[in-house]
Amino acid sequence: MRHLRIAVLVILTIVAIEAYRYRVLIEARIWHMRHGDEVAVADYRVPVPKNWYVMDTGDDGRLLTRLDTDDRTGNPVRDHKARFHAFVSIDLSRTLSTMERLDLWTSLKTSMIKKQGIDPISRSFTFDGERLSCVGGERFSQFAAKTPQFFESDANTWECMSSGQLQVRFAGADADLPQVWEIISHIRRRS
Repeated sequence: MRHLRIAVLVILTIVAIEAYRYRVLIEARIWHMRHGDEVAVADYRVPVPKNWYVMDTGDDGRLLTRLDTDDRTGNPVRDHKARFHAFVSIDLSRTLSTMERLDLWTSLKTSMIKKQGIDPISRSFTFDGERLSCVGGERFSQFAAKTPQFFESDANTWECMSSGQLQVRFAGADADLPQVWEIISHIRRRS
């Protein structure tokens, strides 16, 4: 009887360790079963692919993190560097923006990036009478210039602002950006 208890205890310990190790994957699956393939952020609907994890960040904020990566730039075992997992941060501005403010923000953000000697890139989307303007071109390593490079590839960073209240920031390796843009381009207002 004593050996049975020890065996059960060992099995439960192994199961608990594995559950803890894969807890984010488990939480993501449970989240998708409960919420489907989109998350509501105030008046917005944001698509969430199955391979993304959603975390609340406070007052109507969400952080979406990609669980896998399409980045195949090297051998992380050999290089001892992790692959960068794309993320999308979605927040709301406290004040409602206008097209004029959005144009001013886009111009200022573009100018700030140019001052760093970087060629800015911009993209714009329109949905439900609202415009989302995105400006990028900076690399993740430029934010953390004095720290060692921990990731195998240098992620792109972007910032977006809408003519409503939506604010989006994201980063991802070149290989992961198509899925990020798929999410961004399918944001809609809730009806």
